[in-house]
Amino acid sequence: MKNDVGNHPEGRTGGPRSFSTIRAGSLAALVALSGVAPVEFETMPPDRSEHMAFWWSCCHRAKNPQSGPVVGGFALSLAIPATGHVAGSLAMQVEIQNVATRTQKLPAAAGAALELTIAGPGRAVRVWPLMDPSQLSWFEVPPGRAEQAGLRWHEDYEFFPVPGTYALRLSTLLLVGGRSLTLSSNDAIVSVFPALPGNRFVPTPTPSSTPCTDAVVEKYGVCEGHSRRTPTGSVVDGLTLSLTAPNAVVRLGAPLPAIVEVRNVSHEVKYVFFGFRIADYDFEVRDAVTGKIIPDDPLARLITITRIPTTEAVPPGQSLFGWIDVDHIYPIKAAGTYRIRVTRGQPALQARPSGPWTRLDLDSPAVRVRVVE
Repeated sequence: MKNDVGNHPEGRTGGPRSFSTIRAGSLAALVALSGVAPVEFETMPPDRSEHMAFWWSCCHRAKNPQSGPVVGGFALSLAIPATGHVAGSLAMQVEIQNVATRTQKLPAAAGAALELTIAGPGRAVRVWPLMDPSQLSWFEVPPGRAEQAGLRWHEDYEFFPVPGTYALRLSTLLLVGGRSLTLSSNDAIVSVFPALPGNRFVPTPTPSSTPCTDAVVEKYGVCEGHSRRTPTGSVVDGLTLSLTAPNAVVRLGAPLPAIVEVRNVSHEVKYVFFGFRIADYDFEVRDAVTGKIIPDDPLARLITITRIPTTEAVPPGQSLFGWIDVDHIYPIKAAGTYRIRVTRGQPALQARPSGPWTRLDLDSPAVRVRVVE
């Protein structure tokens, strides 16, 4: 859908405001509401917003009963479910309502962004840029009507890292009477409960007394435990990779499991996200006799994961273990002996429990697996 924006000269008075001003104003009320100290921001990487399903339509009768203050004859409304779950997606209904007495176009300010501010338990207030309002259509919005959109991500997206009560608000800038003014939504409140069983982004916690054996890693998907003594690849920022094959012999066409270990070899706690197994780990699968490299199946990498990861505190001498079916990505077509290694592993590392994170490039030594008919 082609989206543009019109301008309307009528509105309240006020001086020019940057989006940092919007953040400050929005956060003040949210913090008062939820008791959260706004000590830092976490911003969605731009490539993540491309995975959103966010389509405006016009001109429907306004149906959301709650909205924020009126600016330039418009009001912004946000409706969400009353409850949610950790690491779950959230369906949001957004309306830009024309509450004036005549038909008008939406005057989005140049450079404005539609942003979602989330305040909740803990110390962080999150600000997510959702889209550029300049993409809104040149709709002629009649009185009592609204531009509407349902916001969803193509995959589950983590809004809520821990259970508790969260307050959400949308904000953007309108150009009214030559001035940029803030258009803010109502405060939408959601009660967040623990993650649902089987949520693929939240592996079932491993009991602390259970070691990360091959069976435990397979069962839980990701496991944190004492580092193994297997050989490792190069060290980057205190982390290194090791690869083990639980089954030295596998049947042709059967899953070929491998356990990737992200090992903390430093003398300090590292905050690590293991990574998305399909997207963040490349392997070399080589025939040990002929030297031929098995190519990957590009269709196996079509699944994209869009949520921003959470990290685990990994003390010195501890590791994160992840279970990966190598044959799913690199299908082996003939029996033989194969050397398998990680050529590019990209766990995410943070300097502190929350804040910016970076991807590391790690590799591992090779392991041998025999494939039989």
